[in-house]
Amino acid sequence: MRNAKLPLAVFLAVGVTRQADRQTLILGALVLVLTYGFIAVYNDITDVAADRLNGRSLPLATGELTERDALILLVFLLASISTLLVFWSSTPAALCVAGVSAVGFAYSAPGLRLSDRGFVGAAVLASAYVATPLVLATTLTNGSLLRSAGIALVALPFAVATSLYKDFGDEKGDESIGKATPLVRYGDRVVLEVAIRLQLIGLAAAALLAILTEHHFGWWLPLGLGSLGLSLALRIRMRPNLVQLHRFMTTGTVVALAVFMA
Repeated sequence: MRNAKLPLAVFLAVGVTRQADRQTLILGALVLVLTYGFIAVYNDITDVAADRLNGRSLPLATGELTERDALILLVFLLASISTLLVFWSSTPAALCVAGVSAVGFAYSAPGLRLSDRGFVGAAVLASAYVATPLVLATTLTNGSLLRSAGIALVALPFAVATSLYKDFGDEKGDESIGKATPLVRYGDRVVLEVAIRLQLIGLAAAALLAILTEHHFGWWLPLGLGSLGLSLALRIRMRPNLVQLHRFMTTGTVVALAVFMA
């Protein structure tokens, strides 16, 4: 569920805004939770050694689950997703699941490991987490895919910033298994600077779009400014609670942008 928070929030927010029916909302939410759950379990299997060194309280890292248990869970999740998609008979849903699953697999799979591709890997992962629920909610409510693409593009800088912040505190374990995340490769100072610039770009792009489309400024503005302020505070002193608060506010910014422009 931890990986599904952002896409689930975006899907439900846009779906409700566009007046999707209850069945569509429920089935879409289930598909997203199961799909991102599948990605999370696979990621935990490939990163179990790093998670133990980082002191992560994940079932595989703590020994609550064995690798065999995790593999059984993967099969169960895959079967559940397939059954749900067959029952739903939705081509957009099937394509979204296939696309985001491919990105999730490529992010963690040995030999591919998008997580080792620096800022490019973070951008690809963030794109999948924002575009998938937007496209799904839009196509299921007969909306414009072009409009969804525009929203995703504006929200992308904030989503990438969130993706960059998720690895703070995990540098030791990631480095020990040769996982070249942006933090391991460039250090926290560079990552913070990139995140700040991304948020500035996102705020400028959202403001420009709001002016051009004659929208009023919405909740995304105070949330975006708040997350930018937290990034600036983290430049002065790195504190785990501020990192978590930043991720929460940046996620809120993405959701608010999706609703504002849906």
